[in-house]
Amino acid sequence: MPMTTNLHPKTAKRAEKAGIDVQYDEAEKKFVYYKNDEQIAAHTNPAKGLDEAIQFLASGTAEKQEAATKDKKAKKSIKEKRPAKSRDQEDANEDGDEEEEGGDGEETPAAAGSIVKPKYRKEYGTERHNHDELAVAISEFLRDDKGNLIVANLEALAKENDVEIRPWEDLNNGQRSMNLRNVLRARWRKGENVVVNGSAITPRG
Repeated sequence: MPMTTNLHPKTAKRAEKAGIDVQYDEAEKKFVYYKNDEQIAAHTNPAKGLDEAIQFLASGTAEKQEAATKDKKAKKSIKEKRPAKSRDQEDANEDGDEEEEGGDGEETPAAAGSIVKPKYRKEYGTERHNHDELAVAISEFLRDDKGNLIVANLEALAKENDVEIRPWEDLNNGQRSMNLRNVLRARWRKGENVVVNGSAITPRG
């Protein structure tokens, strides 16, 4: 029985619905199935060939869905493994008692480029702290006679109080100083001693 080179209407309709283009290859004596100009199947029997083409597309869709699921799970795993923000980091980001200092190690005018709210600038004045024992001790340790920030002392203050300052390495020195002051003040308010240049500053009350 000679092989037909024409598609049955039902087969043609199924192919159209699946978005598959079917052509007959005279040289190979086969029906060839294309999706987006890419050959996905070939068969001497048009109906069976179409079944294989549709199965191939379904398999590819399943693989893509599986890959997407794996990618989603991987992203979720990375997010879950990401370390939670420490209590110190949260304290550092709270509204501080201290004014930000200049990024180059020198003090800048209180209103120029400051990230501290105006009410704090007005309250603390040009000395940029609230004048209590802790603020005075930290200020005296961190500044030289000209009022410039001493970066080495900033790092020493963090070390003697076991404060990790690496998360702030992208900030300028003034912002790092302000964050460190906020962390130490938060501890002090909770009743913990703060060490400044080897001396413990005991909380009030």
